[in-house]
Amino acid sequence: MGVSMKTMSSRRFPIALAGLLFLLSACAGVSAQDKQAATSAPKLSGAQIAATITGNTLSGSTLKNESWVEYYVNDGTIHGLWKGNEHYKGAWKVDGDKLCLDYDGTDYDGCYVVSMAQGATTVYLLNADGTLHEKPVSLATGNPRNL
Repeated sequence: MGVSMKTMSSRRFPIALAGLLFLLSACAGVSAQDKQAATSAPKLSGAQIAATITGNTLSGSTLKNESWVEYYVNDGTIHGLWKGNEHYKGAWKVDGDKLCLDYDGTDYDGCYVVSMAQGATTVYLLNADGTLHEKPVSLATGNPRNL
């Protein structure tokens, strides 16, 4: 045929690499713009975190685009709704300048630095290394979903 396997493999490599990079970027789910906004927004103090979420609702979606809504009761409980129809409970507390979440029967527990621009409704939960945890979330006043 005139084309060696080595030549065919070297022609396919850039296409395979481009496909892999596309899949990785699609799986990442967090845009460069979101990452930049999360790291540039001011980090909240513990008192600011408590004042921001107590009696209010956060909502968002996972990197797999599974939706969730959580109402943060002033007694430290979380009333949540997963994928629009599965209710769950958990607990929240502020530890230093981090928001700590503990969900009943799961291993999704963790503590996060919270960043948020003044007067904004987008909240960013940051991992200990400063990277954005999942996607940005939205803040709503009160309990609009009656959780």
